[in-house]
Amino acid sequence: MDEESKNRLTDRVQDATAENLQTLTCPACGGGLSIQYTSRGKSALSVMCGHCMWRVIRDGLATEPLWVRELGPKIQTAKKAVEPPVSQLTGRQRKAQISSAASKKR
Repeated sequence: MDEESKNRLTDRVQDATAENLQTLTCPACGGGLSIQYTSRGKSALSVMCGHCMWRVIRDGLATEPLWVRELGPKIQTAKKAVEPPVSQLTGRQRKAQISSAASKKR
């Protein structure tokens, strides 16, 4: 995912209501997001997709996001069923995926 997309998503996370935040998914794969706000020293917002393995961190937030009071500082958004990227599959999983795809074509 490119930096501009990550920044737009971080803006949405920072400004979201608690209800809207819980529905956000990764724009690249549709998977759930791991979101954390910390306020020790400098405040920071971390947004990560565990499926795609990307992360964006925004330091020095002027205010605490509204959703923190309702949901807490660390949440996992709605998870959708997504298949791991081929690069993260084991050899056995790749063979099973190829076999499954081949049987669907028949």
